[in-house]
Amino acid sequence: MRKMWKHKWIVVGVALVVFLSVGTAAWAAAGSGGPSAATGLAGVATLATTATTQGPPPALGAPNSRRAALKERCQQFAQRQQQLLDLLREKMSPADQAKYDQLTQQIKDQQAALQKARTDLSTSLKDLRDLTNKYLNVPATGGTTSTTGATTQ
Repeated sequence: MRKMWKHKWIVVGVALVVFLSVGTAAWAAAGSGGPSAATGLAGVATLATTATTQGPPPALGAPNSRRAALKERCQQFAQRQQQLLDLLREKMSPADQAKYDQLTQQIKDQQAALQKARTDLSTSLKDLRDLTNKYLNVPATGGTTSTTGATTQ
């Protein structure tokens, strides 16, 4: 028993590995975006069972076919999530449905504003980069200039 406590870091390591593997499995089952607050654990369980019964992942083929298969799976996931949220909304009282609709509309508006802000920020950063490149003697093609020159003796 005394020797076991000398290797207590192994117990901590094993616990960490188990914790991370369970978290990774839950994340993989829910998708990269994670479960929304409305879906909760029931949504994760539903998504986990449907994710495992869909069959094998798309085969390694041409990049376009993999991209199409990934896009299709994303659409299927979005449809399942929307169906789950629709079922959840049906169980709500009319007052809660109105609040739910208001919150979802608010989220959509905020996402649109955020996308516009990203675009504006990208444009501003590009303008700033162009301005600073003008004074750094960077060619317009985006390449770098060589600062080493030939020396004469």
